[in-house]
Amino acid sequence: MKFINKNRDFLNTTKLLWQFPYKIIIQFKIMYLSIVGRYSTKLFVFFNCLFITIGSIVVAFGMKLPTNLFGYKRILQATTPPIFLTATFSGTLGILAACIGILAILSERNMIMYLHLCTLTIVIIMEIGIALTSSLMKDQFFTEAHRSLNTNVKQYWTNLRYQIEFDDLQTTFRCCGAYSSNDYPHIKQLIPISCLSGIKPYSLGCIDALNGFVQYYKNILIYLCFSFGIIHGIYLVFSVVMVCKSKHGNIRSTQTSC
Repeated sequence: MKFINKNRDFLNTTKLLWQFPYKIIIQFKIMYLSIVGRYSTKLFVFFNCLFITIGSIVVAFGMKLPTNLFGYKRILQATTPPIFLTATFSGTLGILAACIGILAILSERNMIMYLHLCTLTIVIIMEIGIALTSSLMKDQFFTEAHRSLNTNVKQYWTNLRYQIEFDDLQTTFRCCGAYSSNDYPHIKQLIPISCLSGIKPYSLGCIDALNGFVQYYKNILIYLCFSFGIIHGIYLVFSVVMVCKSKHGNIRSTQTSC
């Protein structure tokens, strides 16, 4: 009998030891869900306010280059790189998605939350897609800009509108001609004043200067779209998990599982 009792005690002790880690995990899960449920509303509002800021940054950078190049539309005659227009649209859509998210959290309506998640998914696809496309494919803008500037610089002395735009371009970017000051037909044996730094012409051609300017902002936008796309993706996964774990899709409650 003593041997049997000892075996029973040993089995009970072993059973308790096996159950102990499981109970700790259960308690930790309950505590985690309680904390998340308590602060989920504040977290969602915070992240969506952050996304409004992110969207504003993307829109600002997306509009920067097209706005600057608009002043040279006659001499440039080149299509703006697609990443700028797409980033502007995705940034605007991201701001709209964030506003819908805040409305969904405050109103506690499932359909608005689903609309928020769907809109955010579109934003993520656009951000990652345009970033990958722009980083892997050659942009037609550079070819068109080269050809256009090289052709139109020859009309500097005969076309007043071209002359005004070239003067502005050369003063702003501290460049001369398409490739150099030799691009100007020396009919009047003069180099434009906008080409000169003191008494010497700028050594940098406007094609190279413009390439550097466009590529600089293009690289920034690629980085921003990649980074913000990943941040949006993490938030989307977190949001789907929270909605799935919540009661009837209400993110303020964490009582039932999906």
